[in-house]
Amino acid sequence: MKLNIVRQILRWLLVFLGVGVGIAVAASAVVILRTGNPGRELSLSLIIIAYAGLGILFGLFFFLLSGRMSDAILNAGASIYSRFEQMPIEQLLCSVLSMILGMCVAALLTPTLQFMGPSVFTVSFSAILCVILGVFGYMVGRSRYEDYLRLLRRLRHGGHHFSSRKMKRASRKAMKADPSPHLLDTSALMDGRVLDLFRNGFLSGLAVVPDFVVLELQHVSDSSDAAKRAKGRRGLDLLDRMEKDPAIQTRILETRLTDGDVDMRLLALSRDMDAPVVTCDYNLARAGTLSGLRVLNLNALAALMRPTVNAGDSLQVLVIREGRETGQGIGYTEDGTMIVIDGGQEHVGQEVRVTVTSSLQTHAGRMVFARLEAA
Repeated sequence: MKLNIVRQILRWLLVFLGVGVGIAVAASAVVILRTGNPGRELSLSLIIIAYAGLGILFGLFFFLLSGRMSDAILNAGASIYSRFEQMPIEQLLCSVLSMILGMCVAALLTPTLQFMGPSVFTVSFSAILCVILGVFGYMVGRSRYEDYLRLLRRLRHGGHHFSSRKMKRASRKAMKADPSPHLLDTSALMDGRVLDLFRNGFLSGLAVVPDFVVLELQHVSDSSDAAKRAKGRRGLDLLDRMEKDPAIQTRILETRLTDGDVDMRLLALSRDMDAPVVTCDYNLARAGTLSGLRVLNLNALAALMRPTVNAGDSLQVLVIREGRETGQGIGYTEDGTMIVIDGGQEHVGQEVRVTVTSSLQTHAGRMVFARLEAA
């Protein structure tokens, strides 16, 4: 319904535009006739007829084309909106600012044409120049926005950023001085446990955060989803704390890598630097392992550190909810391991004593099966 209203408004605007074009053509024709015949005076009725006739003629012409033109405008607008909606906010801002800068340059160049005097040519050339430089600025801002962000971060963080070639030498030098640099991915920073692992010596050496990981954190922190936004900001806050912590050597690595997604770039950098990747992402850890790279999965480490539960062990468990199968109840150990309790459905909300019958290790963690102990 709203789209039809917009379409009708566009059609009428195009009709009025056609009338305006017709009147402008009539005015130009009158000026040409007066210039070519300076001694001949045009009658007022002829001028009115010319203005009205050409205005109506062009208005009808635009009316006949208004349906297709309005559809083309709406489709183009929807395409542009969809493209803008998918662009990160940093890329959109850089594109718009670069477009404005290009138009300002065109405005500064326009006065140089005034020596030719005011004419249709100078006005048209100025408008075309403004459009060309505006589009050029938009394209540059859209394709090079990451370079703009690197420049801003370099000005903000000072010595933490180097040129691509210098940073590569610095990373190799750091690897010679300390043979254990670690590449941190987005999930590890948002998880937060990596800070304590470095502080307590379970991870040592240089903590390296590639620039594209920082960009992804910024994108997540600008998300419209509140949970994702909170995770992104937590990751940025953790990175800031690691940079300020004197006990942790942290560097933001400027890579200029653009091929592939963030995971592929991170694995390529791991291969190039011969450094392990620290992550909480199961898919990234799996892809890295299959590629023959060293990957430290914090979730796998946490699973290994959980107390071992063997068949026959007796546990005190709070039954949280019902299980999938009839009669089953679900509880959890203190470390978060799920326990499926046979016969626990009737004891939801109660603490019961159970005996472990078996356990199952999956990629998501360990699952324990138990039965109620006899009263």
